[in-house]
Amino acid sequence: MELQTDYIDLLLIHQAYGDVFGTWRAMERAYQQHLKTDHFLRYKQGTLHMVRSLKLPTMQPLDPEAMKLIFQKQR
Repeated sequence: MELQTDYIDLLLIHQAYGDVFGTWRAMERAYQQHLKTDHFLRYKQGTLHMVRSLKLPTMQPLDPEAMKLIFQKQR
């Protein structure tokens, strides 16, 4: 999916059916796309002297059964 904008200041995801891993992948794709936008590239150039690295650590979500338990408790 491609958004028709160069700037996103908030990404809110409604998870109606509990697809935690699909949501996680969608957020990672959105972040990677954001890193390529003109808006971010201009920001990055202006802040290079303040930042050591823009690379985020690779994280794995919890196993599916643990995620189900966590989200059930929040309801």
